[in-house]
Parts: sequence; C-alpha cells; structure tokens
Amino acid sequence: MVSIIFLLAFARSVAQETIILDGFTGVPQSGQVQLRWVISAGQTCNGTFIERSNDTIHWENIGEIPGICGSSAAPVPYNFIDGSPIANSLNFYRLELGGQGYSPVIGIPYYDYSQKGYLVIPNPARESTTFYFGTSEIEKFTIALFDLSGKLIVNVSGTGSNYNMDLNGLPSGPYFFYIARQGRENVGGKLIKQ
Repeated sequence: MVSIIFLLAFARSVAQETIILDGFTGVPQSGQVQLRWVISAGQTCNGTFIERSNDTIHWENIGEIPGICGSSAAPVPYNFIDGSPIANSLNFYRLELGGQGYSPVIGIPYYDYSQKGYLVIPNPARESTTFYFGTSEIEKFTIALFDLSGKLIVNVSGTGSNYNMDLNGLPSGPYFFYIARQGRENVGGKLIKQ
C-alpha cells in the first residue's frame, strides 16, 4: 500500500513539473536557418515539434525531436536545421512542447542572394529601401547610387550584411547602384524611387 501511495505522489510531482524554455533563437545561414533553444527544467513533454509559418496564422510542422523534453537535473540544449526556409521572407518559428503548449514565436529573416548576389527590398521604394548582400557582420561594403546620367548621388560605406538607405529628398525615377564587397564579387542593379 505504501508503494502505491509513493508512486501516485511521484506521478503527481512529475506531472506538475513545468517546462522552462530559455533562449529560443534562430540564425540564418547559407541555404538554411539554424534554430537553437534550451530547456532548463522539466521533462514531462512527449517530444518537441518544430513549426514554421510566413504569416503566424497558418503553421506547418517541419520537424520533430522525439523523446522527453529537458531534464530536471540540468539544462539541455537543442538544435534544429530548417533546410528549406521560405526565401526572401520573414520566417516565423514556434515549438510545440509535446502537449505542454507552445513556445513564443520568433521571426527570422531569410534572404536568398544566390541569383544576383543581392536583394533590394522594397523596389520600387518610396522613403527608404534596404540592400541585402550576404556579407558577414565584419566585412566592409560600399554602395554607390547613380542617376541616369551617371552622376554619383549617394556613396556610403560600412560593415555588415545589409544597409537601409534613406531615399527622402531624392527625385522620383530610376537609379543605378553598385555594391562593392570585401572578398566578394561586386554587383550592380537598378532601383526605382517612387
């Protein structure tokens, strides 16, 4: 009789143990998004399901980590690779913790530069546009913007993988740009200011 009471008490304490999710993050990489999280307490869920959306309304199950979530003894790190993120979009991710509920939603932008070596979003643009060109956070870049006559209108330099350009004050019309990047092929294209 004592062992049955002990087992019932143990089962109740395990069932009441809550999952503590720490550090759910994502990092875009070449052709994929790497998701990382830590479960710092709890072991009552039945596997973790990874879901992705592009609108936070419609979710798609893209993977599963079977088994018990976390450990009551020590934090447990997890890692998942989304090998086919939605290109040129903000990818939203959440975790379904095996019947224990959902994690907070995180948004990870994923841009595919493979076709031209850059993206300009939005284009056409009104007040500002962002140039994405896939260098690392420490690599240098220069962006030059020219009007149709070839006159240099804007020339900026910096480090990183993108640059937001303020277009206020520029007349509407077409412009040409040139992106020079450290250690990579230089690229150019056309920007329309509305």
